[in-house]
Amino acid sequence: MQPLLTCDSRRLRSLERVTGNSRRRSPRPTYLRRQYRRGLGTGPRLWILLTLLHKQIKLATQTVESLDKRGREEAMVERLLGLLRVRVLRGVNLAVRDTWSSDPYVVLRMGKQKLKTRAIKKCINPVWNEDLTLSVEDPTLLVRLEVYDKDTFSFDDPMGNAEFDIERFLEAVKMNPVGVPNGTIITKVVPNRQNCIADESPIYWSDGKVVQDLVLRLRNVECGEVELQLQWVSVPGSRG
Repeated sequence: MQPLLTCDSRRLRSLERVTGNSRRRSPRPTYLRRQYRRGLGTGPRLWILLTLLHKQIKLATQTVESLDKRGREEAMVERLLGLLRVRVLRGVNLAVRDTWSSDPYVVLRMGKQKLKTRAIKKCINPVWNEDLTLSVEDPTLLVRLEVYDKDTFSFDDPMGNAEFDIERFLEAVKMNPVGVPNGTIITKVVPNRQNCIADESPIYWSDGKVVQDLVLRLRNVECGEVELQLQWVSVPGSRG
């Protein structure tokens, strides 16, 4: 005997005959995944999309980094007065730190900057003739020169040090003596107890540049002098 159909049951059966079973007609999970993949793309198309997206992100990152770097460089140039080119010419009668001689090299410091020459083997009268270039932001900072003996198996031995200021030199640079004869002496710095200058130091005009010759007597050592030549390099956009 068949069970009696309620009004709701009869209505449901009627709807199924018209529309079909709702479960059979609803999308299955696997079908949805397949349709999603078709819309997004798989295989080469998906990799192309991801590659293009990665390139766009990388390009945007590089652009931001480039702008940030350019801003830092512009700010640094605005603080800069110019460049001080120090030509380390030679050492004279330097101290002996090895058995018969030394392997000397020079270190220059200005603020946080540190530069050095190559070491000359077995020589107490070395000729370096090297240019070391310092960035100058504060003209009141002293330039410190240190000489060391290069050692292979131990710490390098100190061979004296000296300091010099560049304020008089910069005053001559600001005069901009264009048109004066080559070799014209602008001013001189004389030795005294407050500086390490061994001999009178002329600041003069040479080949369109202001140049200063320096002979520094080394301190904290038994003997030794170092000869330098200073030149000023102007930087476009700097405040010098």
